[in-house]
Amino acid sequence: MNKLYIIGIGFRPFDKRASEIIYNSNLILTTSNRLYELFKEHEEFKEVKDRIKVITNVDETIEFIKSEIRNLKPEIQTVALIASGDPMFHGIGRRAVKEFGKDMVEILPDLSCVQIAFSRIKEPWDDAFLISFHRSGILEKNKYEIDDIPLLLTRHNKIAILTNERNNPTEIAKTLLKSQIPNPKSQIIIYVCERLGYDDEKIIEGAPDVILKMEFLSPNVVILQNRAGEPPPHPPLEKGGRGDFQVKPTRAFGSQKRMKTPHPSPLPSGERGWGEGGFSEQKMSKVYFIGAGPGDPELITIKGRKVLDNADVVIYTGSLVNPELLKGIKAEIFDSSKMALDEIVEIMRNSTDNGRTVARLHTGDTSFYSAVSEQIERLRALNIEYEVIPGVSSAMAGAAVLGQELTIPEITQTVIFTRIEGRTPVPEMEKLSELAKHRATMVIFLSVRIIEKVRDELLSGYPDNTPVVVIEKASWPEQRIIRGALKDIVDLVRDADIEKTALIYVGEALKASEKSLKKESRLYNRDFSHGYRK
Repeated sequence: MNKLYIIGIGFRPFDKRASEIIYNSNLILTTSNRLYELFKEHEEFKEVKDRIKVITNVDETIEFIKSEIRNLKPEIQTVALIASGDPMFHGIGRRAVKEFGKDMVEILPDLSCVQIAFSRIKEPWDDAFLISFHRSGILEKNKYEIDDIPLLLTRHNKIAILTNERNNPTEIAKTLLKSQIPNPKSQIIIYVCERLGYDDEKIIEGAPDVILKMEFLSPNVVILQNRAGEPPPHPPLEKGGRGDFQVKPTRAFGSQKRMKTPHPSPLPSGERGWGEGGFSEQKMSKVYFIGAGPGDPELITIKGRKVLDNADVVIYTGSLVNPELLKGIKAEIFDSSKMALDEIVEIMRNSTDNGRTVARLHTGDTSFYSAVSEQIERLRALNIEYEVIPGVSSAMAGAAVLGQELTIPEITQTVIFTRIEGRTPVPEMEKLSELAKHRATMVIFLSVRIIEKVRDELLSGYPDNTPVVVIEKASWPEQRIIRGALKDIVDLVRDADIEKTALIYVGEALKASEKSLKKESRLYNRDFSHGYRK
């Protein structure tokens, strides 16, 4: 019986059995010029070089073997096919077994390039997901496309990719950068293992934006690593047509629960899934209340930025939130400054009913004068899941702009955040005239338009020479700072024509931003002992 031996070739000598088969084979085939050149480095080559035939197309290789073996030519008894690494690992081995049967084919593997690649970067690979773009007729259908990678990377911390000319490291980096993966430049690391085992072998490590600018030699293996930590548990992933995915629904979790019926795949027109590859991934419908920070777009939290980047719908306070935060957002965007509460809640309800994630973007931190309370009450009544993501308050940003602490030892250890009574009433005991009696540091919101009334009420508790600082649009490029005292702040603010989007800071502690008060806490005093320092 004629026999087809498929022998994996790597960068170590053939074992004894493989070597004997090569010496005794009547015909030796290789499937690429690269493997032929690699074969030259082995001691068996010199003796068998006249029996070697190179066929660079897999389909043609299979047909040639059929014609030679099936015709039972007397001079052809044994054929050795030299294949790369492990022939059964995304290689010609599986195609040969299918074409000729298990009885006729014997596999003698070497190490796969993926095994070598992971050993080079010193990472285990038992938890890696593997993708091959080595089509070349080896497989009837390649299971994944390059646009599938972003979604797969949310489910697997490590992905190894056998690249080809079209699906190369540069294109993979480009796909990651244009996807909806949050912060791919810092979250994803790419290893390009180039020409493994050759004298010019290279291991290149870099973020997607770095890899995008480079050129690479073939062959190479790409390893992607998600540095954001373990991916959350997901239901089973099933491949559909044209790169679409369907995910089976699972139980919701969290404080407020509601699951929606999953979309069919693909999503309806106008809707989108996670990533750029036409995915339809079931997401638990949810409303996120996000503190956008005081104005500087870099002062949003990392978590808030991630949610914002991946939301399907964004509702933002257009009169207060810096529009720079919305650049590059692909969600449907609504400006709530022109809406009533019922309209806002209706958008949330319609969106979550259709399985869409909503980012409700509020200025500063949601715990100060944000009106999230009434929105949350409506969501609870509708059994819509929500989550609150805090932000940096403008009160904190203002203190940072002043470059000082608001609590100074022996001067004040209390900060009062408040507003004056206007169209929104305040409890009797919280009127400024009552709070002023504490002489603590006070941060007053939403009151600069009636600063004369603010001054009058504060004078019932503070001396008229008490420092006052008014900061307009703290952390914005156009921020302004007005310094004065209670006795002259009204004229200073009117001269500056400041009527909105400003905070009023009051208290003796404000002197610390201009001069030393010679007041130090005991926390770092050499004579002060505590649980971490004796």
